Amino acid sequence: MNPTTVLVFISAAFGASLPIIAGAAVLRNLSTSLLIVWGLLVFAFVFDIAIMLPYFWGYKYTWVTHFYTPVEASLLGAVFAYWIENESHRRIWLGVVALFLIIWVSLELAGFEQIESYSSSLESLILIVASGYVVSHLSADDRYPLTAQPRFWICCGVLLYFAGNIIHFALSNTLYIWQLHTVLNFIANCLYARGFLCLHPRISGGLQLPVP
Repeated sequence: MNPTTVLVFISAAFGASLPIIAGAAVLRNLSTSLLIVWGLLVFAFVFDIAIMLPYFWGYKYTWVTHFYTPVEASLLGAVFAYWIENESHRRIWLGVVALFLIIWVSLELAGFEQIESYSSSLESLILIVASGYVVSHLSADDRYPLTAQPRFWICCGVLLYFAGNIIHFALSNTLYIWQLHTVLNFIANCLYARGFLCLHPRISGGLQLPVP
């Protein structure tokens, strides 16, 4: 077993556990949208463990990872649907997510081997736009401190991860920069954890924030 691979696995597992632990600490205070985010992170952690552990013994199930993308897009799509307050914009967003899922199915039927790089890049693009949209609206609302809002930190994590990885996803069939992916994933998980901890009384100072 390659020591570098083991180190990457341990660091990835540690980083992924941070927002799960943070979310569990404030589980009773999580709104529906944040509960979906937390559930997705738990699913991602279990999914990665289930994929990576067999890899150490020579079993490769990389094709299974193709199905993570539509699950991730659907759940994050639902989260942003909660956070987009404008009704017409919310309908447009839901239409975009539905269109993405249709494109994903079409790509899968057209050529299974090529689906991951195309679909992940497209998913990254739409999630970058959505997270940027929500952050811009949060920053325009001066009723609550921006850094005290869970949505801000979650959106920053999404924006950092997908913006940093969009080229990486596009070139995944020819170039895989695992160091970049690992670092971005760790930082994003730290931002998610910070977002959940905004709901902890000792950190929020008892401030009641509107979190859809």
